[in-house]
Amino acid sequence: MAANIATVGIARERQLVYNNVDRPVILARIGSIPANYEVNIAGVSPGRSEAGGNALTVMNLDSWIPAETMEELSKEEDVSGMRLVKLD
Repeated sequence: MAANIATVGIARERQLVYNNVDRPVILARIGSIPANYEVNIAGVSPGRSEAGGNALTVMNLDSWIPAETMEELSKEEDVSGMRLVKLD
């Protein structure tokens, strides 16, 4: 299945934004939690200050994350500042 190049990288209306430590498996671990609640991740934009340092990750979502999902996400190790953002 080919992606529509015109839409790749465009911010969606719904975003999950969080701070994390830049290390292996965090992105996969955090991304699997919304998937368990059938929330599709449309795109991910990680950014970091340096390898192994602090990072900021933005996940574009196709639907809102339920409250129990946010609770589960906020308990994850090496992750903080978990918040949902609505873009108009």
